[in-house]
Amino acid sequence: MRIELHPEADAEFAAQVEYYEDRQAGLGQRFYREVIGCLEWIAEHPTLPRLRKDHRRVNLKMFPFYIPYAVEGDLV
Repeated sequence: MRIELHPEADAEFAAQVEYYEDRQAGLGQRFYREVIGCLEWIAEHPTLPRLRKDHRRVNLKMFPFYIPYAVEGDLV
């Protein structure tokens, strides 16, 4: 599976990494690693979990965010 971030999601991701890093040294990197880990999990398990129809999401464990996604062929 290939993962492609929507441009707005990619910009929000970068902004949040910077935000957390500004709050505490190393926190932005922790956020970055958690999101990348979730994206890797999604690539390995693209059909789980299912909310409704083709809409899915995975909650981050340490930060108050979730990653919504849709599967279209081999693209997430």
